Amino acid sequence: ASASADGTVRLWDPHAGALRHALEGHTAWVSGLAFTPYGRTLASTSFDGTIKLWNIATRQLVLTLKGHVGTVHGVVFSSDGNLMATGGAAGTVLWPAATFAETDASAR
Repeated sequence: ASASADGTVRLWDPHAGALRHALEGHTAWVSGLAFTPYGRTLASTSFDGTIKLWNIATRQLVLTLKGHVGTVHGVVFSSDGNLMATGGAAGTVLWPAATFAETDASAR
């Protein structure tokens, strides 16, 4: 997956190097990406101030989180999937799994 200045998240075929799909939903530069430990959900952060969670199998947006003032620059999941941390212009927000767990539930 790659982040893009046009507000999209792009999913690539790693073997062919070809674009498989562009996920649309952010209204500004996509600045960070992270897969959940189970790999079924992708989180994206953006200069639009949101965190979006995408179901990789369906390529659908499943959740939008707002908790930052200003831009959001990056995202990471704990190795056990129980915590997501996002960092932005105004600081860091820690998101407990209850906030987003249902998005990756099929992988557990």
